[in-house]
Amino acid sequence: MQSKDFLSVDKAGVGSTDDLSAALAAILASITGLEGREPVTGTWSPQWKFASGTWDEMTGLTGGKYTKIGNLVILHFAIATDSASSSPSGGARITNLPFPVQTQVPNVAACSVYATGFSTAFPNIAMAQSSNEIALYRTEANAEPTAVTATTMAAGSGKNFVRGCLMYYTPDA
Repeated sequence: MQSKDFLSVDKAGVGSTDDLSAALAAILASITGLEGREPVTGTWSPQWKFASGTWDEMTGLTGGKYTKIGNLVILHFAIATDSASSSPSGGARITNLPFPVQTQVPNVAACSVYATGFSTAFPNIAMAQSSNEIALYRTEANAEPTAVTATTMAAGSGKNFVRGCLMYYTPDA
C-alpha cells in the first residue's frame, strides 16, 4: 500500500520546505494580484463618426460585445453603413466605445480589424484617435498607413461592412 505522504516535500520535487513555502507564496501573490480583475462582459453599439456629416449604421448588421479584464478591453464588433444622412467627409472612425482608451502612451491602442465588403478601402489596422474613438487605416506593401475616409466608402445600403476585434487598455481606475 502506498504511503499517504504524496504531498511531502521530497515527493513534490522541491528541495526543501523553504522552497515549497516560497512557491506557494508566489502562487498566492499571483492569485491576490488578480483580485478585482474578474472578467466583465457586455454588449456595445459601435457608431460611425466623421469630421463632418454622418453615415447611418445598418440595423441588424451593427453591434458588438466586450470583455474587460482589469484595464484590458477586448471588443468584438460589426458595423455596416446604411445611408448618408448628410454628406460625410473626413476620416472614418468608430466611436461609442464602452470604455475610454488609454492614450497617454503613443500607439498602445494599435490593433487589427477584419473588413468584408468594404468598398475599395479595406481597413486592416485601427488606432486610438482620442479616449473615445478608433480611426480606421489601411496598409499596403511598402507604404505608410492611410486613413479610410468617407470619400473612399461606397454609397448604398450595406456597401461598407467592417467586423473585427479591437484590443486596448483603458486608464487605471
